Amino acid sequence: MWHKIKASLYRDTKELFRNMTLLTSMLLPLLLAGMFHFTVDSITVDEIEAGLVDRMMLIQSYLVIGITLMSVLTFNITTSMAEENEKEYFQHFIHTERDYQATIWSKVILYSVVSVFTLIIVMIIFNPPVAFGVYDVIGIACIFIVFILLGIAIGLTAKSVSQTSVFIIPFMIFIVMTPMAEVIFGVYNEVAISLLWFNLLYLNMMIYEGQVWQGMLGNAIYIGISLLLVVFSYRHKKQKI
Repeated sequence: MWHKIKASLYRDTKELFRNMTLLTSMLLPLLLAGMFHFTVDSITVDEIEAGLVDRMMLIQSYLVIGITLMSVLTFNITTSMAEENEKEYFQHFIHTERDYQATIWSKVILYSVVSVFTLIIVMIIFNPPVAFGVYDVIGIACIFIVFILLGIAIGLTAKSVSQTSVFIIPFMIFIVMTPMAEVIFGVYNEVAISLLWFNLLYLNMMIYEGQVWQGMLGNAIYIGISLLLVVFSYRHKKQKI
């Protein structure tokens, strides 16, 4: 199966450099990181406000991580799969179920590598005053897995590129943009805190603040639900292969 993955990977890599939509999806997190970087540099606080500023920096850090992974990883996996669904490219390449699995694996590998490099560059640009520990890195890896699974599930479901926005935007608003409520209305905002146990980024902020097992349990639930979505979507798609 590996030679089929390599063939599909070569094809997807060429498509990545040809498709401006996929390339420009990497610009948003870079611009956001630059904007937040200047925000960090311009902040001067006293001891009373230090705790609130630390909270804001934590929120911005996870916002950058969430937007980077959603726009580069989930969006690109979904869009590339939806484009093949719409134009039926896969029919010229796929002869068996294993061939279709190879196309999925190639996209996961390609955009995972691109996302990791983009995230590293973004965090270097942002340079937040937040020190992530081992559990935090594990939590970020869980976010990574969830966004991969969401990308695959939506890519299997969407029949065209235009449909991808219908599926991605609700996830973008709830998972990625919910912490913006604290940025806009102030830290520890009641509306945002009420979603603490339901939002993926907030669950990982809990890990950073010491509630490790609660946050990890939430991550495991998210991964489980995302995996079920992939299995359901794949079985539905399998009938058409």
